[in-house]
Amino acid sequence: DIAARLSQWLSSGFKELGDTIGLGAGASLAMIIKHPNFCENPQETSADVWINSGKKLAANGSIMRTSAIGLLSDPKFVTAAADLSLITHTDPRCTVSCILQSSFIHDIVYPDASNGVLLNTDIIIQNGITRAKEYVTEFQIDQNFNDEELSDCKQIVVDIINSYSCNSAAKRLDEIMVKYKNKTYHLKK
Repeated sequence: DIAARLSQWLSSGFKELGDTIGLGAGASLAMIIKHPNFCENPQETSADVWINSGKKLAANGSIMRTSAIGLLSDPKFVTAAADLSLITHTDPRCTVSCILQSSFIHDIVYPDASNGVLLNTDIIIQNGITRAKEYVTEFQIDQNFNDEELSDCKQIVVDIINSYSCNSAAKRLDEIMVKYKNKTYHLKK
């Protein structure tokens, strides 16, 4: 169903917004969605296109689409973010980025259940890193790699995950949390 909707969006955009085509689609996303097998088997098509590119396509189209997954209260949001990303972006860097972003959003929106307060930035980042590492470890990230490529890929993924530990990510997340807290406070008044 999502593949058919993406195909429809690419060809006509959101008519309610006056679009005549899907605005914001990059070349790699368009190539995957226009593939004749996309609607029938989107993940396989995405993987084929990625492999035929020399495993170089790692565009940002899926991260724009998966942000809303972090709003789900269901604990399976990590798998949902990964699955939604894999429909068009097979590269593990894309999948892990979607998991991290969805995790950050999830933890900002949903207060810590034990004490009802918003989590601090360090905990949000650590939760995202933990979820991404669990995904990389538990799921079949290796299906499109030989042993050497898998080792390289896992190192790249670890580097991406570790890059979220830097101070700039923490500072940016703090800024987002302050805006969210302010909006939430004003809505409760």
